[in-house]
Amino acid sequence: MEQMPGAYFRTTDQRKIAKRCGHGCVICGQLITGYYHTRENAGTRYGRVEAAATVLLCTQHWRQLRAGILTQKQLEAAINAPYNLQKSKAVIKPLTAATNSLSVTLGHIMFYVNYDFTHTIESIIHSVNNTSYTYNGGNNLYPLTVDETKLLAINILDKRISFSLMLYNDYNELLLNLNRNIVNYVADNIDCRISGETLTVTQADTELLQLQYNKEEAGLTFNHAHFQLNGVQCVVSDGILLVNGAQLSVTTEELCKPTPFGIVIGAKQEFTPCVTHLEKISRVHTATI
Repeated sequence: MEQMPGAYFRTTDQRKIAKRCGHGCVICGQLITGYYHTRENAGTRYGRVEAAATVLLCTQHWRQLRAGILTQKQLEAAINAPYNLQKSKAVIKPLTAATNSLSVTLGHIMFYVNYDFTHTIESIIHSVNNTSYTYNGGNNLYPLTVDETKLLAINILDKRISFSLMLYNDYNELLLNLNRNIVNYVADNIDCRISGETLTVTQADTELLQLQYNKEEAGLTFNHAHFQLNGVQCVVSDGILLVNGAQLSVTTEELCKPTPFGIVIGAKQEFTPCVTHLEKISRVHTATI
């Protein structure tokens, strides 16, 4: 059995492999960094490897297979009954941090989660190179909420980081649902890839999201993102967060609120504190079926 870092597949083949394996390691369900071939000396054509003889394994189980800890019989049983198809979930391994503090960058807005919160109000606000920082004391952060739907949520506890996110299309149809590192739903035309500590979500050849974790700086950065729901489009591009095409503006007064809720758009519960609330917003046309 061979790992194939240099091999490539057509997009349709990638989707077939991911769907057959449940979008994760056939043994434990963790999202994958690469593909593994089950037939030695299998032929390739123009660098293409046969998709039908390809399986997804996480790094740990790949090493166990190479070391003989994981037997071929066990592998074959998992291929016939992948973990995620039995458990109806895929798992992203929790990220670890040096402390219970974490920055979350969404375009030009940076949020800071600090479970061991000891900052005074005077030390909460910073402004560097037009980047806004807001601190919240607690282990949960909800940077983006639209009509009371939390499109993005971050949790840090015992130095372990998990995140949740929901992606929709123009028809308000769910494309991807991640809940505390568990993949609850992936649409057929969506591809999820983890390479190193970068999560990439694509639809066909269009990148919907790229999330990168920097362990040294304890930071989650959305290099690119496209969140949308009910005619609200929040796009991260070139270090800027755009809401329906306009750069989001947050005042210093708003940033003085140490709250777990960041940007709240549309309806919200009356007593929900947040950094900024866009109650009335001109919504783009939502496609109908």
